[in-house]
Amino acid sequence: MMHRIQRVGVAQLAKVMGVLYLLLGIVFLVFMLVFSRAMPGAAGGAFPGFGYGMGMIVLLPVFYAILGVVFGALTAALYNVVAGMLGGVEIDLVSVSPSAPL
Repeated sequence: MMHRIQRVGVAQLAKVMGVLYLLLGIVFLVFMLVFSRAMPGAAGGAFPGFGYGMGMIVLLPVFYAILGVVFGALTAALYNVVAGMLGGVEIDLVSVSPSAPL
């Protein structure tokens, strides 16, 4: 059975994207910390002391979360405009029986 996504809730998508980007920021931070340890001669040195390193630990995920909210809202708003003109994305849904909890 074919269904069409006609509108996307801007605020809801912005919240979801904010959390997803926060999680991505944490993942990227882990990689940055690992690679900075492997290359002590790089800019900032292997995150020396609490200054630069602790700032990155807090600011990078927060920065990604803010970007997620902004771009999530922008994406939802633009999708709604384009879907209004072109009809939206079609998806094929299948009914499934509820499975036992894991």
